[in-house]
Amino acid sequence: MRTIPLLLSAALWSAGTLCLHADEVTLTTAKAIGDELTIAVNADAALRLTWGNGESQEFASDGSMLTIPVRHPQLTITTTVGKLTRLYVQDCGISVLDLAKAPNLEELYAADNLLATLSITDCPNLQTIDVQNNRLAVLDASEQTDLYDINVAGNGMEGTPLRLNTSARPVYYVVADNSLTSLSSSTILTKARTIWAQHNAITTASLSTAADLRSLCLSDNKVRSLTLGEKPMLRHLWVDNNLLSTIDMTKGAPVLTTMAADHNQLTTISWDAACGDALTDAYLHDNAMMLNSMPPFKYHNRDIHIVYQPMAPYAVERVYNLNEACDFAPMLRKGGFGTTIASTYKLIDGEGNTLVKGTDYTESGRVFTFLTPHTGVVLTGNWGTFYSFQTTPFNIGVPDAIDEVATPAALTVSGSDGTLAITLGQATRVTVCDVQGRMLHVGTLCAGTHRLAVPAGLYVVNGVKAIVR
Repeated sequence: MRTIPLLLSAALWSAGTLCLHADEVTLTTAKAIGDELTIAVNADAALRLTWGNGESQEFASDGSMLTIPVRHPQLTITTTVGKLTRLYVQDCGISVLDLAKAPNLEELYAADNLLATLSITDCPNLQTIDVQNNRLAVLDASEQTDLYDINVAGNGMEGTPLRLNTSARPVYYVVADNSLTSLSSSTILTKARTIWAQHNAITTASLSTAADLRSLCLSDNKVRSLTLGEKPMLRHLWVDNNLLSTIDMTKGAPVLTTMAADHNQLTTISWDAACGDALTDAYLHDNAMMLNSMPPFKYHNRDIHIVYQPMAPYAVERVYNLNEACDFAPMLRKGGFGTTIASTYKLIDGEGNTLVKGTDYTESGRVFTFLTPHTGVVLTGNWGTFYSFQTTPFNIGVPDAIDEVATPAALTVSGSDGTLAITLGQATRVTVCDVQGRMLHVGTLCAGTHRLAVPAGLYVVNGVKAIVR
């Protein structure tokens, strides 16, 4: 920006080129007198800056940043030429921003301030809103039908405080680092290319209509259900630290390069085989999957970086009958991209004995028929450099003790950091087992909540499963 000479200013006024209906923005800053503010507006405007003490300055904008010393906590920015369509007031210590007289505003950059409230109702033309790292509890953008880019990250918003017009179709949607319980409607996100919603409390995400999505980050939420659909443009998928049990990529994700799905409750990832043409990194550890969910380390002569350990045991039936075919082929015959794999396996009972093919069981094509009874059997599977995959323990021809324990209707089980919480509505005989089948507690507990300190892992309480982190 540059200062407008007084003679030029007067000439413009006399020529009648100044706007008759000036746009105006008023702000209050917490910065001390003498500290500096950095502001910018669109290049085709001229401004008058009027401080709360009456001092004023005039500038013509070339679109660049202007640094000015604070002369009073209150500042009014008024157009003297043109319209105010772009306003940049980032990191200015602003606690109040009044936009009621700025109807032509299209871009607002007010990140890293102290705003607890903000009304944009009188700015229906806004297309870009960046107010990240403020203190906003709610943002009503229901008047903005052409919203293109919205960033409200780091405001501490809770629940569903972001109100969008049903016609809005943002392309860049950033709501990270809040406490939101829902993402947004699938209709509003139809044109989204970037969705960053990490560090919230979102439980479901339905994105099957977002066909142009390139980058999706839902890390550190409580997502149990994720619907993706066809994603021909998706390159980056971060869904780590959630509660997902399955991920379905089979509708198509041919350019996916990065998947981070670690620290979930995944038992299955169903891949699009075309992912192998682009995938470079897959973070899949701290789940409970088997070989069929693993992409290969090398595919079409391309290396894929895969982190898969530690991996919790893959859940199978607790009891298999004698002399009945048990098909384990789905988890041992095919890899994640649908290719046939040469897996190896062992069957080891609860006493450490390896079951013998031909004596204890027969097997063909990874379909097993068990011939002798055993308890606490674990099947381990390996494939090339993939190793130490195993199932949860199961019995062969022997009833499971857990199945014999009735689960009362008034029993709830939950896991938190290092603690297993058991809540009973009445005195109940309770059996607590880990995934190896070891009993950690057997006995009657009175009504109420009981907490057991246990290591991280999967536990079964009277047939009810819970995960402790």
